[in-house]
Amino acid sequence: MSLVRWMPNSMMNRNWNRLMEEMFSDMDNQMVTRSWMPRMDIVEAEEGFRILADLPGMSRDDIDITFEDGVLTISGERKVVTGEKKESLHLNERVYGKFSRSFTLGGSIHAEKISAAFADGVLTITLPKAEEAKPKKIEIKAA
Repeated sequence: MSLVRWMPNSMMNRNWNRLMEEMFSDMDNQMVTRSWMPRMDIVEAEEGFRILADLPGMSRDDIDITFEDGVLTISGERKVVTGEKKESLHLNERVYGKFSRSFTLGGSIHAEKISAAFADGVLTITLPKAEEAKPKKIEIKAA
């Protein structure tokens, strides 16, 4: 029988490291497959709102925009780009899948004049304010 020096810290560190690797690698995989939310900016000016959405790798056909009851919804799906079957994926950091974002914008929006443009992976939606929602300057008369 041989004696082996017992080192509790060493064994605990190995187990701890293994646990952390399993937990975080699993979380990374879940995050990739669970959801994707594109980055968006909302800018307000006197004339209306402008929404800018980063949608790289998507086409116009992959995106849906609706405006109902004062709520603008942008949804779509970024599809996985598949290569040849002979290829092996070594790193996968880009996220794919469906997304949906909804915004309630303050003030009245002129729904018939909403427009959208898509260029270089950036979606720009212009939402003009209705006349009654635009600020009005009130002139002060001399007494």
